[in-house]
Amino acid sequence: MDLYTLKLCQPIAMARADLVGVTEALAIAESSIEGYECVLGWDADTVARDAGDGPRLVRPLLRPSMAASTVSAGTGFELPAGSYLFCQAGSASALGADGVVEALEWFLREAWWMRSAATGPVFLRLVREDGKTAVQVLRSQ
Repeated sequence: MDLYTLKLCQPIAMARADLVGVTEALAIAESSIEGYECVLGWDADTVARDAGDGPRLVRPLLRPSMAASTVSAGTGFELPAGSYLFCQAGSASALGADGVVEALEWFLREAWWMRSAATGPVFLRLVREDGKTAVQVLRSQ
């Protein structure tokens, strides 16, 4: 994986969803229609601890502090337009829940090592495209 800068030109609007863990979110995404997407978000300071050599995720991974999807009903959520530190970890079916958790940790550690100015919540975005579920991690910079 590599870290990139994503310039989100338009906000991504979704509806708030029930809070579910990574395993449940992956199962929902894998069984959803093309174009489905969801976002899970965590406060980076509560989901990771400084281990001296960079952040490490708290295990087991805490439930997200927010969730939203394109098929949920309810009040709105918006991932604002702007610049994000970003990585695409691969497909959900290849990674599985453990691989997604590892991708989250890799992202936080790599951002730390690169001395990134990323701030705010860390987001896991699952996007159903081309018959697969893409796994992305992003954080505002």
